[in-house]
Amino acid sequence: MSTMKNRILLTITLSIATLTAVALTPQEAVDSFALDTTLRHASVGVAFWDIDSARMVACHNPQLAIGTASTMKTVTSTAALELLGADYRFHTRVVARGEFKKNKFTGHLIVRGDGDPTLGSRYFPTHPDIVKQVVDALAARGITRVEGQILIDNGTYPPQSFSEDWQVDDLMWYYGAGVHGVNFHDNVLHADYSVRADGSTAITATPPVPGLVLENRIAPDTVRHVYTFMDFGRPGVIFTGTTPAGDYDGTFVNPMPGAMLADSIVRTMTAAGIKFKNKQVKESKLAAGELLLVDHESPALTEIITSLLDRSDNMFTEGLLRALAREAGLRPTDWNGVKQVHRALNGLGVDTDGLLMDDGSGLARNGKATVAFFADMLSRMARRTYGDKRLCDLMPNAGKRIGKLLPETSLATDVVLKSGSMSGVQTFVGYYPAKEPRYVFAILVNEFSCSRSELRDNMDRLLINLFLPVK
Repeated sequence: MSTMKNRILLTITLSIATLTAVALTPQEAVDSFALDTTLRHASVGVAFWDIDSARMVACHNPQLAIGTASTMKTVTSTAALELLGADYRFHTRVVARGEFKKNKFTGHLIVRGDGDPTLGSRYFPTHPDIVKQVVDALAARGITRVEGQILIDNGTYPPQSFSEDWQVDDLMWYYGAGVHGVNFHDNVLHADYSVRADGSTAITATPPVPGLVLENRIAPDTVRHVYTFMDFGRPGVIFTGTTPAGDYDGTFVNPMPGAMLADSIVRTMTAAGIKFKNKQVKESKLAAGELLLVDHESPALTEIITSLLDRSDNMFTEGLLRALAREAGLRPTDWNGVKQVHRALNGLGVDTDGLLMDDGSGLARNGKATVAFFADMLSRMARRTYGDKRLCDLMPNAGKRIGKLLPETSLATDVVLKSGSMSGVQTFVGYYPAKEPRYVFAILVNEFSCSRSELRDNMDRLLINLFLPVK
């Protein structure tokens, strides 16, 4: 019994020792992390910056440009707050062009997109539903029958919805959704697909996407290796590879969100007792003017940024990047958006020489930055308010987002951060303390050879050694 007690006491002592900040100077803590043998082949950058004194307290490779992954979202968010403002909202307008006569409308219902990435998003479930708004607007006019078409107007948004710097194998997964003038349901679809031992297959999408070809070419095999790609010669999504016979499902990119929205409007009208007949209506029979049925507003910009930083949403971020271009009177492309990011940062006095930006979200593999750049940008944003919010107020708590050690300390709530990860990349940037930041940190690691969990635990130790001794 005594031996068991001694083992328990030893375990507790070791756990406390692990979580207790080692008496290291900030530079010693940074060196202990960056020069560890587990990172001997990696590209590592670390910055520990004092906001009030505007000085670098400790660093490693501050001027080395390193892949950022999703920490790039803080850059796009900064520019959006600066150029668009805290209460900026996207507007999607639905207009009626045709004739209202008694309880019948004949003509077109046109959805005019504004690039709103949140339209019909499952991440804002209490926000007004544009589909219901359209049906309610028709019902309020006593309409029980619609004859014509529902048209999708993507405005000036280019047909290529994704960044040209994204990898092809990312384009069909939920995180690779692009941005259109009219987005809907996070630009993803849920696919149920099956493969049988005799080679027969089936596939369906929810919600339906009329006009989109879904093709299941998966073959039965003992090895599961399923992948998808877009058929650029037609609006198609192809499933291929091998898998054991069975039923499967997953979330994939929808390249035709406008078609999904139009179909959702039709199905909701029908359910509400409004009959719909899809028919061509001659232009000569349409009234010259248009009637505004719905002016749908997105959530405020600060709400959008809070959501995208928490969930690391690429599509939301790319939507903001293109909005920066559009609001400047430019074609809403990723490259024009990047130009506006640089304009915003230069206006803040940030040195952008250390920023190599190819997209807004960090999914582009070529996107890089220095930790000195992040320290400069985040420190300048620490005291700036947008409405009643600062960037740090929109960032999530560290919680369990790094390793196993930090959640056992006060830093779980006292640190706010944005993480980034992809194959061979792990990054974190953020503030301490969360409510009244005194310090900025940036940790960028590429091409590490240890396990990701081991690296994250080492990052925990670094933050514990940097911040827990701070009084």
